[in-house]
Amino acid sequence: MLRLKDIQKSFIETILDKNKNCNSEFKSLFDENNISIEDRISIYRGHFIASLTAILKDTYPATTKIVGDKFMEAMSREYIYLNPPNSGCLNLYGSSFPEFVKKFEATKSLPYLADVAELEKIINSVYYAKDDKPLLPQNISESCNLSLASSACLFSSKFPVDSIRDFVMSEDKNNPQQLDISSGGVSLLICRKGKDTIIYQLEDSEYKILKLIGNSGILEDALTSILIKYPDFNFSEFIQKFIPIGCFKDVSY
Repeated sequence: MLRLKDIQKSFIETILDKNKNCNSEFKSLFDENNISIEDRISIYRGHFIASLTAILKDTYPATTKIVGDKFMEAMSREYIYLNPPNSGCLNLYGSSFPEFVKKFEATKSLPYLADVAELEKIINSVYYAKDDKPLLPQNISESCNLSLASSACLFSSKFPVDSIRDFVMSEDKNNPQQLDISSGGVSLLICRKGKDTIIYQLEDSEYKILKLIGNSGILEDALTSILIKYPDFNFSEFIQKFIPIGCFKDVSY
């Protein structure tokens, strides 16, 4: 007699078997009556794949629009078989999807697609990130340990991924946008403010100091490094711009 965990394991393995095989020991547990076990499992498999595909399409809407519904469904099916959920919470399911897209042979002709998917993954993770106590201007000094909020993330790409995303998601048919994919890369800060997730384009110096802060957390070291490359960097203007965005959490010393 199979134990419960073995039955559960066999059920999952059967659901994820692309060849739709059903081992005899697992099959013997059920009374088939007028419906075969294979047909019953096929129903579960169909619901399983459809539900997770819907989640991926919701998380990656621009990616879906670029490749089309049918292609996205086929690509999602391949991804799901290789990456079934490992948690009952599906809010962040598909976090490895951009890496899958990058290696997916059929998307090689769309070199920017994986980066668009990565941006969408970050937007989703930022949306579901925990709330931190925000940094107040009076609490900052060069000696503090500064860090990005959980609901803020940096991303850079050699493609204009934010413009690509805006272009494919635009619903304004009367004022069509223009898109030049060769316009160059971008450095971005993705940050949740209230219930909205906002994408900010960054200057090179802004991206680099935010990256340094994210890596070390020591503001003084970050400033020293950034001033070597950007002697005219204005820290006061930087703080006045980014504290209201809410991208920093309260400091520790």
